[in-house]
Amino acid sequence: MPHCAAFGCNFQSKGNKSSDVSLHSFPSDKKRRKEWEDACGRIQLPKDPRLCSRHFSPDAFEAFSGPQFKPNAVPSIFPHKESKRMRISSEIRLTQTIFMLQCLLKRVREVK
Repeated sequence: MPHCAAFGCNFQSKGNKSSDVSLHSFPSDKKRRKEWEDACGRIQLPKDPRLCSRHFSPDAFEAFSGPQFKPNAVPSIFPHKESKRMRISSEIRLTQTIFMLQCLLKRVREVK
């Protein structure tokens, strides 16, 4: 049963016939296929990998032709990548806070 190969995405064609979400096979062109593989965040892909339209920005599609991509379309919407960025920014903020507290503690010790 066809399903989306993106990490963390559970969209599948079964039961979603009336959905406006569509599944798209990876390109056969090696360079474009590699771009899609890198973007989707999976190390091992199924034999016939597909991505659902939720992973493409609206400007990736040709106007007035239904779910058909522009020649250079690459998937760019992946929630797992957003959460990773948020984790990294949280870690940076935590590191900065610890550094500021260490500096403050050092000053307090110097005053004593």
